[in-house]
Amino acid sequence: MTMNADIQRHPIRGAFWGLLFGIGLYFLAIGRKFVAFGSWAPLIVLVLAGVAINVVWSMFGPAKRAKAPAPSGTGPLATMAIPLEPPSVPSPPVTLPELPTLPPEPGPPT
Repeated sequence: MTMNADIQRHPIRGAFWGLLFGIGLYFLAIGRKFVAFGSWAPLIVLVLAGVAINVVWSMFGPAKRAKAPAPSGTGPLATMAIPLEPPSVPSPPVTLPELPTLPPEPGPPT
């Protein structure tokens, strides 16, 4: 078996998902009444088995090749012309209506 340099393995990720897989197996065993709730030995065995299975799978199972970056100049936005400056057509001036002024507030009585 040869290991390719362009394939990246993730044993830590496999251990994490194995931990979750083992805990899930434990809850499944409790739900199916294979294991009594609150017993620690089956929990430890199932979690360690899940971690071991997933670490081995992450190291020796089929892996995806590393993703290559997308080539430049391709894709749906590559053919669109995106203007970098606003259009040079002047816009008409905007006039705002005058707001009514409020009368001054009366001061404190003297």
